[in-house]
Amino acid sequence: MKSYLFKVYYIGKNYQGFQRQPNGQTIENHIESSFIQAKLIHSFKENNYKGCSRTDHGVNAISNIFFINCIKKPNLAQLNYYLPKDITIWSFIQISSNFNPRKAIQKKYRYYLPKILITDPNQLDKLQDYLGTHDFTAFIKKHGAGQYDPKSTIYSITHLKNDDFHIIEISGNKFGREQIRRMIGFILDHRYHNDYPKKYLNLNDSIDIKSAPAELLYLQDITYNPPLKWKIDKKSITRLNKFHQEEFQKSLFAKSITLNFPF
Repeated sequence: MKSYLFKVYYIGKNYQGFQRQPNGQTIENHIESSFIQAKLIHSFKENNYKGCSRTDHGVNAISNIFFINCIKKPNLAQLNYYLPKDITIWSFIQISSNFNPRKAIQKKYRYYLPKILITDPNQLDKLQDYLGTHDFTAFIKKHGAGQYDPKSTIYSITHLKNDDFHIIEISGNKFGREQIRRMIGFILDHRYHNDYPKKYLNLNDSIDIKSAPAELLYLQDITYNPPLKWKIDKKSITRLNKFHQEEFQKSLFAKSITLNFPF
């Protein structure tokens, strides 16, 4: 039996988050089912499955990562055949059996913030307050992942634009439940119009913030040290690009949310 890491794309709106749940309607539940049907594993538990990033209900990913021991070499075309069209595994590498996918050095997200929600462009300057190492308790949902280890480091915050969106790219070592959505939500919340995030950093209690919508948040990439050499499957990329284009043709922002692959 050999160990592998996989990269997976998904649109999260139809799922109750990434992590497995009893009702079966999560990304992990579908991934486990596809691996069992492809006769690559007996179960996640028996084959030592480990996910890297547990994205929230509705959040999307260009490149989330998971680890699992497989009975034979994976065939991505076969795995994707058993997956819904809004989930595609598009890359994998063989890895050491003791590799821990949760020990990433950086996670990068993009939030597509509609321009119509920003009446004052100076609002976005407040995002720079988040840079550096802070206790983000105030910006992590109570009783959620990260609540008991709320200190994280934000390495960079980049502001890009297209016709419809302010694209906020945030990189850090780790993030708690709804943290990025609440960081963005603070900027949008009229109750905090005259406040800056730095006032609430390093507090020991959560504050009342409405999280920004999940469907506009994308996990872009996860980085390890030393860097990993991924094998990219072109047919899988074609499959997910086709779905992505069809999905967003239904949207007012069809041309504005583009896929930016980390390779």
